[in-house]
Amino acid sequence: QAAQVGRVTPSANIDTVRLPFTAVLKARLLAHNEGFVELAYEKESLRVMGATAVGPHAADVLAPVALALEKEATLADLAAIYPAHPTLSELIFMAARTVSN
Repeated sequence: QAAQVGRVTPSANIDTVRLPFTAVLKARLLAHNEGFVELAYEKESLRVMGATAVGPHAADVLAPVALALEKEATLADLAAIYPAHPTLSELIFMAARTVSN
């Protein structure tokens, strides 16, 4: 499955961070060894711009990004959240932490 929300194409002012599904325990427990999530953000403000997910339950993984877009959240906003564990959507928060830390 593939899913996308928001603006995801890298440009002069938009960068991305990518994590494999295997970065979270839930994917390993379910033997989902393939797939990734890619989170796009504005370079200067670190505001979340969108995301792409490829893998099982891809649309569900992106639910936190839809909310982040509505609230004009930054990577720091997402990084400060520790969601339910284990879930596949943890990928979004982990991706935000890799950039904002």
